[in-house]
Amino acid sequence: MIYLTFLARNGSTVVNSLRLASEETDAFIKERMGPSAVTLPQLELLDHLVRFQQPVLLGDLAELLDCARSNVTQLVDRLQQRGLIARLPDPSDRRAVRAALTREGRRRHTLGVEAILRVEQDLRRGFSDEALRQLLMGLAELRDVASHYSLPNAS
Repeated sequence: MIYLTFLARNGSTVVNSLRLASEETDAFIKERMGPSAVTLPQLELLDHLVRFQQPVLLGDLAELLDCARSNVTQLVDRLQQRGLIARLPDPSDRRAVRAALTREGRRRHTLGVEAILRVEQDLRRGFSDEALRQLLMGLAELRDVASHYSLPNAS
């Protein structure tokens, strides 16, 4: 039987390399997102509210974020507790709830977007143009391979 520790001790594997790169990149992004005090999923939700410029149904946010309604409800709860969004009733359906951006939510969105732009610039500076091109092509190929094998009928 092969164990993960065996793989980790016996050289670089695709899985270990991806995991370590992901952990380091996530830590770097979290550090840089500090001033905005929002996570990437929260920033993405705020971004949709900024883009629509009006209150959005929670169900629509779940579709836009490609996640379960319960996840959106948790995100909205956290953002509402911090005063970044407000929940509003839907005038056309009293059972439905819309999320609306507050002034503080808009400010945090701006800080978050600025932080992500700086992260992007810093990461790009770490590569030559050719190395960056190869990295981006390799990541696109990786997504294609992973999506092929995650299909229900893939063999």
